[in-house]
Order: sequence, then structure tokens, then C-alpha cells
Amino acid sequence: MKARFRQVAYAHIQLPDGTRLARQVVSFDAQGRVCGYAPLTAELAFTEWRDETLVVPPCGEG
Repeated sequence: MKARFRQVAYAHIQLPDGTRLARQVVSFDAQGRVCGYAPLTAELAFTEWRDETLVVPPCGEG
């Protein structure tokens, strides 16, 4: 079975150490856990946009 991932672009994300990053694309695994992020540098197909801040939970949470 193929793994399902979802990408959402956020206006800001806040990392567990308190660092805030602007305009980031966040990848979520099939269980809804954050599995990566990268700067949003261009429009991406099939990427949802949220004009809000995502607070990334520490590893092992959420």
C-alpha cells in the first residue's frame, strides 16, 4: 500500500525550540504527524494554504 502524504503551506511555523519561520511548506504523514518542512519559494500544485501559524510539536508528540 502506498503511503499518503499531505502538504500544507503555512504563513508561519513555530518549531519546538521557539524558532519562528515564515512561509513554510509542511509535509504530514498518513497519521497527521509533521515529517518535514521547507521554505515556500513557488506555488505548488495540490498544496493547501493556511494563513496562520502552525506550532510544531516536539518529536514523539502529536
